[in-house]
Amino acid sequence: MRVLPLLFQSRVPRVIAIATLVAVAGSASNAGAQDQRKPGPTFTNSTPLAADEVEHVVKKGDTLWDIAKEYLKDPFKWPEVFRRNSDIVENPHWIYPGENIRIPRGEVKPEVLAKIDTKLASPSDRTVFSTVHSEFGGGLSSDGSVLGREGSFGVSAGEIESAPFGDRKGGPSGSGRLAAAYDRPGIEAPDGQRRFSLRDRVFVDLPTGVAASPGQLLLVYRLGNELSDDAQLMIPTGIVRIESQNPGQPALASIVRQFGEIRLGQSVTRLVSTASNSGTPAPVASGSSEKVMFIASSPVLPSLQSYVVMTARSAISAKVGDRYTLIEDNVDPRYPAPPVPAAVAEVVRVTPFAITAILIDQDQPRIRPGMTARLTARMP
Repeated sequence: MRVLPLLFQSRVPRVIAIATLVAVAGSASNAGAQDQRKPGPTFTNSTPLAADEVEHVVKKGDTLWDIAKEYLKDPFKWPEVFRRNSDIVENPHWIYPGENIRIPRGEVKPEVLAKIDTKLASPSDRTVFSTVHSEFGGGLSSDGSVLGREGSFGVSAGEIESAPFGDRKGGPSGSGRLAAAYDRPGIEAPDGQRRFSLRDRVFVDLPTGVAASPGQLLLVYRLGNELSDDAQLMIPTGIVRIESQNPGQPALASIVRQFGEIRLGQSVTRLVSTASNSGTPAPVASGSSEKVMFIASSPVLPSLQSYVVMTARSAISAKVGDRYTLIEDNVDPRYPAPPVPAAVAEVVRVTPFAITAILIDQDQPRIRPGMTARLTARMP
């Protein structure tokens, strides 16, 4: 079992090293699964969790390789995880359930970090597929308890900023772009392959009509699916803040929010300053209807906090905080059944091209494009 630490010190070819590492990691995991070793003591770090760290609680079958692969941008950095936790991990071959493994926050993949930083709502007895609170005609009634929300009701600014939205094909007119990196890499690499994280600095070609005022916030986005012949989905990847600009040069900005992978060449536009909404929508008896066109991130089974993008026939009257009931009416014609409510989605973004909403309550496991979305509650 001493092969693993020596593996990274040897001169064997990289392919052989990888194969050996995977084999050893797999054997360690299998050994844990088969209980071939005695359970070890449960250790915790002796120092408090630092602000630049995240914590993983070891579960049965974990290995340092698995943890590094799950959290880090480079799974071959597992020795760094071991060195940081040498006060509780005596042997890198053996880690025990209940141990608290520290991982440098700056190395954690953005999508994993977003999940870690999501604040849980207050505990309740409700589940994702809980109960239908009213008859079909009145739509679903939700208490608004969504993971990551501070209170019982209301759309937060973060849900608005990170929401995909519809716009003209090719993106908003006059958009700028992330033009160049400020920091030069220590190892020669094409700029097109650079990835950026929080607090990184970039040069920005400003959108048309936007002045380089220090503190100005801009939304970074990439192009998504086409929604129609003249509309396309925009996927926000982050927010940059203008720091300064020298005459005749792009503006210098820093990344202050990150929603996805940020790369050079991505577009920037004005940040829509739609206010968050904390009111309570009132029920609507016969509201307008839309169709679900797209589900963000294409999950196998969309659930709470998934974004859905709908048609915009009622975009003129729709507001942030309005609620639509998604209706499952796709049934097997051999066994006809009446439509049933599937979920409730709360509007977070409205454009002339699409209405974006976030799922806040769900009764059916399948949410799909093509579903009817009926307005069942409106903000005052």
